[in-house]
Amino acid sequence: MTLQESVKNQPPFRALPLWRKILVVCGLGFFVSVWAMTLYMELNLYGVDPDRPVAATGHIYPVGAAWGYMRYATWEERDRLYFWKRQMGWMGVPFAAAAFLWMSYRPKQ
Repeated sequence: MTLQESVKNQPPFRALPLWRKILVVCGLGFFVSVWAMTLYMELNLYGVDPDRPVAATGHIYPVGAAWGYMRYATWEERDRLYFWKRQMGWMGVPFAAAAFLWMSYRPKQ
């Protein structure tokens, strides 16, 4: 069976064994939660932080907020956004693993 055939003829989710269902749901849940937190951080910076440096409040570190707009954040905000965007950037791995676990399953005939 080719890769194209296996993608077209995926087994239904209910046909997966319990351990595969658990791993697929956990992988997708982790991906969605990290994506949502990153989006929340970006939108929060976009809506709250100034668009030019303000030394009096400590907003002097440039960060790329939502949709490429430049905002100036404090060190703590910049560090937190860096963590979610860069350190958690490997979040696609559980998503890919979940998709692989689902697509690679072949029920016994």
